[in-house]
Amino acid sequence: DYIPLSFILGFYVTQVVNRWWLQFTAIPWPDTTALNLISFLPGSGEEKKIRRYIVRLANLSSILALRRISIGVARRFPTYDHFVEAGLMTERELAKLETMHQTTENIHQITWQPVQWAQAMLTKARKEERIKSDFIFSILQQNLSDIAAKNGSLLMYAW
Repeated sequence: DYIPLSFILGFYVTQVVNRWWLQFTAIPWPDTTALNLISFLPGSGEEKKIRRYIVRLANLSSILALRRISIGVARRFPTYDHFVEAGLMTERELAKLETMHQTTENIHQITWQPVQWAQAMLTKARKEERIKSDFIFSILQQNLSDIAAKNGSLLMYAW
């Protein structure tokens, strides 16, 4: 007549582990983007600067998202000035993010903004024919879109 306690506990543990796993897989890793950049945008001059810029922005986007859900990250980066000090953001990017915060009245997340800057850099590199084909360009753009999507997923778990 009763549901066994072990069945209920098993169901509960399964739910907890599944939710943890979904959150873990939602963490964006810049590795795929970085590896694709080194493969598809080789070189040591301007290409290296472009790769570093894009990976820095991918990391910045992820840390902006993590800052909203992790006390430890929020303590490490309590203000945007701390991003500048750490070399993750320039003064110019700081001004753009602050302007976006004013536009959104600091209500909406803006972790997508650095990804948009990185995508604009990829577009410029494609126009300059540093990226050799549209197919490779679309792979790199998708890598950045995946980072933005995963950041959004993480924020939804914390909502």
